[in-house]
Amino acid sequence: NTMKGIVGVRKWDSQDPKLLPLHNGVFNLITKQLSPHCPGNKLTWILPYDYNPLATCNPILDWLFQMAKNEGIGRSVVTDRKRTLRLKCLL
Repeated sequence: NTMKGIVGVRKWDSQDPKLLPLHNGVFNLITKQLSPHCPGNKLTWILPYDYNPLATCNPILDWLFQMAKNEGIGRSVVTDRKRTLRLKCLL
């Protein structure tokens, strides 16, 4: 009962699945915009990373290429998959 008095919310609506709480704000996966944290989002957790619009997927793509090379997967298959991953990173 004490917590109800402090929080003042009778029903906790589900969290919006398009919002990704990060250390430096809340990233909207649809609009690709970062906004400040606010109580109205009702987010109770954050990922311990900052949003960086200049970040790339290159470290992941390099690792993927190296692992595929070690497994003997052909370069054309890896290149095609890297292209697909790069596209998904940009979405």
